[in-house]
Amino acid sequence: MKIYILAKIIIEGYYNRYYTPMIDTGAEANICKYNCLPEDKWEKLKTPIVVTGFNNEGSMITYKAKNIKIQIWDKILTIEEIYNFELTTKDVLLGMPFLEKLYPHIITKTHWWFTTPCKQK
Repeated sequence: MKIYILAKIIIEGYYNRYYTPMIDTGAEANICKYNCLPEDKWEKLKTPIVVTGFNNEGSMITYKAKNIKIQIWDKILTIEEIYNFELTTKDVLLGMPFLEKLYPHIITKTHWWFTTPCKQK
């Protein structure tokens, strides 16, 4: 299942930007384009990660960022890890790590129901 939402990436001392991330239950990681975050937020991985897409083409991930705050309507959430990948159609993709941690059941502009209490620490 794929859902599109409006979210703002919040980084202190940096211009906060709005994106329309795709929430994808088939994605095993949170990923975004390199230019979505300031350069100093990215950490170079000691060992690159090889990922395969739905067409089994391999790609290398060499950067990740930690503890990135996003705002969805009036809620500010922390994404513990997000990886750099140059997506062709979206700037940000939130996958199962986002859903497993926060597990929103229904998200609308006026309501946000959780099937379990929000696991955000």
